[in-house]
Amino acid sequence: STYDLFVTTLPNHEAVCGGVHQSTIVNPDLSETHHWKVNQTIPSYLISVAVANYVLVNDTFTDYQNNPVPVQLAALSVDITDMNNSFVNLESAFDIYESTWGPYRWDRVGYVLVPMTAGAMEHAMNIAFPTAAANGGLSWQSVMVHELSHHWWGNLVTCRTAEDMWINEGSAAYCEYIFTEQFSSRAAYEVSIRNQHKDLLRTCHHVDSGYWAVSGVPLEHTYSNTTYLKGADMIHTLRGYLGDSLFFNGLSDLLEQNKFSDIDAIEYRDDLSAITGVNLTNFFADWIFQGGWPHIAIDSMTVVPSGLNYDVTVHLRQKLVGRANYSNQVPVLLTLRDQNWNTFEQTVLSTGMNNTVTVSVPFSPTTGYLNRDELISHAVTASYKTVNLAGTVNLAHANITLQVQTIGADSSLVVVEHHWAAPDPVIDWTHDYTISPQRYWRVDGIWENGFTTNATFRYSGQTSGANGYLDHLL
Repeated sequence: STYDLFVTTLPNHEAVCGGVHQSTIVNPDLSETHHWKVNQTIPSYLISVAVANYVLVNDTFTDYQNNPVPVQLAALSVDITDMNNSFVNLESAFDIYESTWGPYRWDRVGYVLVPMTAGAMEHAMNIAFPTAAANGGLSWQSVMVHELSHHWWGNLVTCRTAEDMWINEGSAAYCEYIFTEQFSSRAAYEVSIRNQHKDLLRTCHHVDSGYWAVSGVPLEHTYSNTTYLKGADMIHTLRGYLGDSLFFNGLSDLLEQNKFSDIDAIEYRDDLSAITGVNLTNFFADWIFQGGWPHIAIDSMTVVPSGLNYDVTVHLRQKLVGRANYSNQVPVLLTLRDQNWNTFEQTVLSTGMNNTVTVSVPFSPTTGYLNRDELISHAVTASYKTVNLAGTVNLAHANITLQVQTIGADSSLVVVEHHWAAPDPVIDWTHDYTISPQRYWRVDGIWENGFTTNATFRYSGQTSGANGYLDHLL
């Protein structure tokens, strides 16, 4: 719907609403009636009215077509300075999202400070932002950019039902990473993604009481880590499937094609497949319509000389983490290296519980590993470290710490994969030990002669804190 809002207030109070202010009339009793108009169609949950003795801060941004876009921020007079300081990068966020997702299609950019204590709300052109979060610093900047991004994901294109809230909230959570990438650096983006992914593997199914698919999430988990954070993680993986050009151009076209309308996950899949020319049936079946995680690992490798090259056959293995079905055609980067640090990389496809791929390599590799670029968010987190000094080396992403005694004459490459899945059972196990049903490590690398190290991992049976849910089933 479009809206005309007529709000009658006490004298000297301001009504701040969605849309554009049209007029204010002083009534005979000195009350004031404020008229606001929302010209763009919105779902009803995005309409808003806020009333207080607000002061309005007006500005203008320039959109990608060099047109002026009005900006209006509303706060109590005592909060104006802090708000301005906390919103200092709002225009940068506006520019980033326009360049990433396409034109800003609303009459203005607007925020209003309110005494909320449970987050913010992306009301169309009048985002309700907690006063306490506009504290003069940038500690809540991720919330500010998240809410702005809803004017593409959630407000411009809206999920049809709450069961597909990931389209709104997972996308907006991913937009926080996009802001980090373009405002700071690709490295900062990767740190944010990898840290969040590791935490999701450890805690998401506990916090949300199950391995839920992001599409079809139960109503009691509409606003959950599955919807927001795992939704963002799945969109990062979609980017890995498509590559940057198809991903960004495809999603911009998806927004344009469905603007001021609602979609579900099936339409999202089919429209994006048609736009990009990439059949996304497998991606949606494996990452959107199925809970849990795929787990992909190298089971073994064989190397056979073939002329001047070597035919390397890699046996890939999948395990199921919180899901019933194996994944198909998952594109994952294979890295092969030899003792001289020669490197070969190629994207290969993992399908089903077991499959093999053969690649031709100009050297005889001694080590191999998967997903070095971490474009696919499966149930492995890894650390890759070139070690050239003795001392403590914290491989946090792999949950392991090295105590390096000697390094030899040159550097060594240490590769440690932390697998968030049960290891294979050991046949004829005669020791009085229990094998973890939750996780195992794979250690590999390029070892310099004379390189010696010990390694320590943290065992924790706790179900809370920074190390909770690591070993509580052991």
